[in-house]
Amino acid sequence: MQTDAPDAAWDIDENHLSPLACAEARLRFALNYAVLAPSTHNSQPWRFIVDGDTVMLCANRTRALPVVDPFDRELVISCGAALDADQRYATAPAQHGFVGSVWCAACP
Repeated sequence: MQTDAPDAAWDIDENHLSPLACAEARLRFALNYAVLAPSTHNSQPWRFIVDGDTVMLCANRTRALPVVDPFDRELVISCGAALDADQRYATAPAQHGFVGSVWCAACP
């Protein structure tokens, strides 16, 4: 068993993003921070949809845990953690030239 294997998800190198990258590429790069967020039972019940300069954070119902979370309370909290991680851990959106706002709505 190898105990010193690197954890690739945490190896986010901003030098790999070109300064000339389009808005969509910069947003996709910034989302690398969001997927590191904690989630209940490590279910990571979120899905990001990138469309140009817009990102939608949706609950991924296929990762719901109906037995331990029948009302999806923890699922919604986990999605909020992903949104917060992207904003807090790296100031990623502002660092990559985005100023945005957050809208809460039901996703399709």
